[in-house]
Amino acid sequence: MIRYFISKKTLIENYSCDDIDNIAIWMNNYPRKSLNYQTPLEELLEEFDDKNIINKIYKLQAKVNCI
Repeated sequence: MIRYFISKKTLIENYSCDDIDNIAIWMNNYPRKSLNYQTPLEELLEEFDDKNIINKIYKLQAKVNCI
């Protein structure tokens, strides 16, 4: 799905980590038909109903972004 924003003719290496992170944030907050038009975050919140788990996921995501 990232190629929706970056054409296949363009090297991803030409984009900064911030650019890639912004694209990832957009994709993760985009409602999905497969999730009954909810975002992945909304689905996680429904499934786990525990804010501590969501905070741990965000911290883990921050560690692995643009390594």
